[in-house]
Amino acid sequence: MHPALLAERDIRARHVVIAELAVSGLTSGSVATVRTRPIPRHPAVERDLAVIVPDDRPIGDVEAIIQTAAGPELAGLRLFDVYRGTPLETGEKSLAFRLTIEAGTADLEPVAEVLVERVVAALDAAGARLRS
Repeated sequence: MHPALLAERDIRARHVVIAELAVSGLTSGSVATVRTRPIPRHPAVERDLAVIVPDDRPIGDVEAIIQTAAGPELAGLRLFDVYRGTPLETGEKSLAFRLTIEAGTADLEPVAEVLVERVVAALDAAGARLRS
C-alpha cells in the first residue's frame, strides 16, 4: 500500500502487502471436507507386530492385509522398522508395525488379542511369518 493511504487509514506499520487470491484456481472453488471422529472414552491399546516377508513384497501390500484383517477397531497402523540381514535368509526382510486399537469398551485386552490373532492368521495365509 502507498504510505499516504496507510497514513489516511491510520495503519501503523512499515510495510503492508495486499493480495487478491483466486480461491477457485487453488481448490477448484471448494473447501476440503474435514472429517472428524469423537474422542474415545477409553484409552487405546498398542501392539507391536513383526513379520518376515520376501524382500520384493511391497510394504503397502502387508499394510493392506493388516488393515483388512483388523477391521474397524484398528485406529492406527505405523511401520516403525524394516530389517534385512542375519538371522534372516537372503531375499527376506522383517517389517515391524505398531497397531493402535480402539473400541467402545473399557477392557480392550480381549479385543486386542482377537484382533492380533485375526491379523496373524491373515498374514500367515498370505505367506508372511511372525518374527520371533
